[in-house]
Amino acid sequence: MNCELIVLLFLALLEKGWKVPPPVFSSRAGKPGSLQLQQDPFLRRENIELHISESLHAMRKDGMDCEFRHNMSIRERKLVTALNVAGKSGQNGWAAVRHLYEQYTGLKVPVYSAALQAACRCKQYSEAAEMYNKIRSKASVRVDRVLLLHGMKIFGKLQNSTAVDSIWHEVRANGWVNNFLAGARIAAASEMGDIEGAASILEFMVQETVPLYDIHFSSAINACKNSNHANRHRVATYFLDRMLGSGLQPSIVTFANLVGAHRQAPLDELEGIMSKMNHHGVIPNEVFTEAFLGALFEGRLTAAWTAKDVRNRLKETSRDRLRVAKLFLQDVRARGVRLTKLSTLTEQYLQKQTLLRDKWQPKDIHARKGATCLLSGLRENHSGDGLTTFHNKGSAAVR
Repeated sequence: MNCELIVLLFLALLEKGWKVPPPVFSSRAGKPGSLQLQQDPFLRRENIELHISESLHAMRKDGMDCEFRHNMSIRERKLVTALNVAGKSGQNGWAAVRHLYEQYTGLKVPVYSAALQAACRCKQYSEAAEMYNKIRSKASVRVDRVLLLHGMKIFGKLQNSTAVDSIWHEVRANGWVNNFLAGARIAAASEMGDIEGAASILEFMVQETVPLYDIHFSSAINACKNSNHANRHRVATYFLDRMLGSGLQPSIVTFANLVGAHRQAPLDELEGIMSKMNHHGVIPNEVFTEAFLGALFEGRLTAAWTAKDVRNRLKETSRDRLRVAKLFLQDVRARGVRLTKLSTLTEQYLQKQTLLRDKWQPKDIHARKGATCLLSGLRENHSGDGLTTFHNKGSAAVR
């Protein structure tokens, strides 16, 4: 059974629960894509990773690892704190994390979990996988939900679908499925650009009545963004529609993932995303702005670091796309949105182009059917504070 048919089957199952026909696939999926923020590394932190950190906190608060945590010595508690601090230093903290981990000879799972989380924060995923396998090889270590959550995150980052599937099977066999672990499984699928895997977990959650939240749909849309499937934008839109149909509220992360999945989509569909953002009261920020430009210019800005790079990449771009980009950047500037370096370089290039609205002949973005008014339309809901705001209108979007 080929990949396309499998995805269609999963989407058909979702359709039974949500009563909306899924998109039709016409070509095979490709390898995961690489549309990423190119500038400030701080801005790159995925909402998914933030959700996983919050999930760990919530799971511990609910007592899911208290039987281990309560037995820790004062030294072990201090070690967990030291690992957390070192991990928050990013890659610069890796030497300290490795040293602290290697010095530990005990068996407390919270210490190991803290070491794995710190390794991930330092983006040392291969080393984290080695740590995870070594921990699992110790017969005296009692595995808990948090450890398995880390495992799915690590192997998802490493594109190891076999390991992710094995851990998910273990979660289900132990009866440990909850919205946190299901979210980690979808996040792993997201990292791998695995649309099929994301769809299957959403379907599983519906069938098993596991609570669905916006982050689950966000991750599924992110799987589309990270896929090279020809129809990834249609599936991403399908996931968004299902999210909205579930009564969830969209976020800026939802739409950043959505435009990422539209990097080869027609212009009017990108404009439609802006219309949906306007409808749900979601205001662009610097992360979304760069993602939108990347999709609008169909990936041409990937690895563009200088004004010359931007000029060379955009010189063959259609005038319609250039005009939309110019209007869009004028609007986000008017809102006081801080731009990344790449967005600023793009803005500088567009300012030098003759793209006046009175020369926009057959049709502009304000006249296109189903498209948004990037300036006046968005400003109708502008609060004037330049901040990202959310208006609860009983619907949602996706990180």
